[in-house]
Formats: sequence, structure tokens, C-alpha cells
Amino acid sequence: MRCSMRLGLILCVLLASCGLNAEDSYDDAAKFQEMAQHVRGQLSHRDVLRSHQTTARLLGCGTDYLENQHCYAVYANALNDALDEWSSARRPEQDEQVIVHVNNEPHMVRVKIDKDLTAIAQDVCAAAGDSSEDETCRSEVLEQLREESERIRREREAIAPARHIPQELWGDFTDGGTIPVLDWYRDDSYAGYYKQYPRPFLSVMEAMVARRAAGTNYPFVDEELYALLDAPDSAVTAMLQGAVVGVIGSAVPWYEVLVLHFGAAEAITIEYNKVSYQDPRIRAMTPSEYWALGDDRPRFDVALSISSFEHDGLGRYGDPLDPFGDFEAMAEMEGMVKRGGVVLLAVPVGAEALVWNCHRIYGKHRLAQLLTRWTVHTIHGLYPGIFDKRTKIADQPLFVLSNTRPETPVNFSRFER
Repeated sequence: MRCSMRLGLILCVLLASCGLNAEDSYDDAAKFQEMAQHVRGQLSHRDVLRSHQTTARLLGCGTDYLENQHCYAVYANALNDALDEWSSARRPEQDEQVIVHVNNEPHMVRVKIDKDLTAIAQDVCAAAGDSSEDETCRSEVLEQLREESERIRREREAIAPARHIPQELWGDFTDGGTIPVLDWYRDDSYAGYYKQYPRPFLSVMEAMVARRAAGTNYPFVDEELYALLDAPDSAVTAMLQGAVVGVIGSAVPWYEVLVLHFGAAEAITIEYNKVSYQDPRIRAMTPSEYWALGDDRPRFDVALSISSFEHDGLGRYGDPLDPFGDFEAMAEMEGMVKRGGVVLLAVPVGAEALVWNCHRIYGKHRLAQLLTRWTVHTIHGLYPGIFDKRTKIADQPLFVLSNTRPETPVNFSRFER
């Protein structure tokens, strides 16, 4: 067995320490559990995220590792722990000094974006002589802190997206050169962008939903959504009744209007760009504002992410470059959706490709990685041959997921129709 690169050497040592050989059949679940413990204990989370093909090869699983339950268990456990490690230390930020006012008096405090600001607001009120239990003071200071946190984030992101993949990130973005890179550059960062949607605009969309018209660039997805939600005894439609629904990554409130039509009480948009709607049933917040709420943030029974996560980490929308940004976004979703809650997800599916800096197209392997932490109930619009289509603009099947860990990898062929 030949091992190359630092990661390969580490895995070779791990194999030897477990008494395993890459050519073994690995039918012994106990040995796989032992291997999983070593992988979790020895590799950094970045090593695991970037290593799936090397890991599979060294485990003797070859390119079919997703079909082998024991092979998958080792990789899935390592990937899940890697994402947990990332989540526990996600997006470390330097403190920023800001000024807030209490009773017209300035107070200087230090904050971190994407952090719980409630405790800081309480401390400010106490230092100002108001009771930390004074709800009026806390609310006013918390609103100022959120505005300052969002301003800081915008200033950090006010840089044009990278025209080319940085050399030091090329290997991670392309999985060691195995993922083809296609060119399609866009700058949609729009730092400071703000858009309002008046009531007449929303009324037009409501009428379109009522007659089951397609209202986005993804008519294929809209068609599948209508079929899912109009189906007799639809479990998802039942869950929507009276629910607060999250819509993750939404510049136009089409899917907010759609879920309200099908019975939701409220839709909350989580979107990098500032948006507002003249409808009390729809409200919006940036990711910074959402995570700043800490334990008081809304947790959803149902959430939608339509053509969003394939963009994460590519810089197109002003976000930091991150080869594993889509995996991390899916991991973050676990903190937004209640345990056992449902996510309706759509991402481009076809022959594996990175369309820089526009989006990713998911082949079987990266798609399986993306879904590792979620149970797949159904996939609408996954047809035979879809993974063989090479294109810059791919079809987007609709995945119905629940926030529970699967015991086995998803078998895509079971959902093809």
C-alpha cells in the first residue's frame, strides 16, 4: 500500500495500529469501530473534511465506499465529529469595540459578530445604573448591538469576490484535482444592499402560487414542491399548518409566500442581504442577527433551502472563501431546525463540477457527504442518468430530509424515477 501526503501517512499509521490491512474485507464491525475511534482521535477536522477519497482508498473500500455500510460508518463518524469540532469553534472573530447609548449616555463595549449579544446588553444596562432585568433597556441596547454587529460584518465582507481560486485552496476546492472546474464568475456581494418588497408585489406572488405558477428561476423545483404539498395526506403540508417556517438563503420572498399559502403562520427569512416585507407574517434577519439571539433564536419544525447551499464558501455573495462551506452550512442547519424537523432542500445535481465562483454541481460522492447528517425520506425529481449530465446549469431535485442521523448512507438509485 502506498501512502502519499501527510494525511496518507497518518492514516497508514492508524491502519497499522488497528492491525488492519487495506486489502481486508472489513466485515468485522468491531474493527471498524476501533478504526473510527482512531480517526476521530488523531485527525483534525480539516483533515477529515478534505480526505474522503484518501480515507476510502486506505480502508480498502475503493470508490464504492458509500455502498459498504462499515466503510461508510467510519467515514460518516469522522465527518460528523469533524463538523461538530468546526461548529464548536466556528468562525472565530476578533473583538470589535462599539458604542451604544443608554439614556443618551454613550457606553463603549466589545462584541463579536455571530455571538449571543443578550448577556452583553444586560451588562451594559447594569453598568448604566439600570436594572439588568429592565426589559426596555435590554431591548434598546440589544437592537443597537445587533446593528453594530451587522455593520462590522458588512465592512469585513466589502471586498469583491475572488476571480480565480487561490492557489493555496485549489486542492481543497477540487478534492485534490478530481473535481472539474468550469468558469462562470459573478459578483453578487452587494455590501450594504437593502431591498423592500411592497404589499402589491407580494399580492402578485400570492396569486401566482394560488394558480400553481412557477415564480422563480427554478420551475422544476416549484413543480415538485406543488406536487409534494398538494398530495393527499401530505405529511409535510400537515407540519406546515400554523408553523413558523424558516427560509434559508432567500433574496426574493417566493418560498415565503408559498409556505404561507399552504398553511404556515409565519415565515422567517435568514439572508445575508438586508430585506424587508410589507407583510406582518414575513420577517427577515441576517445570519449574524439570528445567531446573536443565542438560545432565544427561533427553531423551526420546517425549513426550506432552495438553491442556496451550493454557493456557500465560494465568495459570490461576499461570504469568506471556504472549500467546505456547504458542509458547514448544512451542519449549521441542525441548530436551526428542531430535532426530527423537516428540511426541504434543493441543490444542483449532475456530473461533479465546481462552477467558479457561481455554484457547485453535486455528483454522488459530494452529495452523499452533504447529506451525511440528515435522514433522506424522499427525493423528488431524481431521474436515471442525472449524475452523468455535464453542464454549468444543472437540474435541482427536491430532497425531503429530517434532522436525525441516518444509520446507513443514502441509496440514490432507490429514489430514481
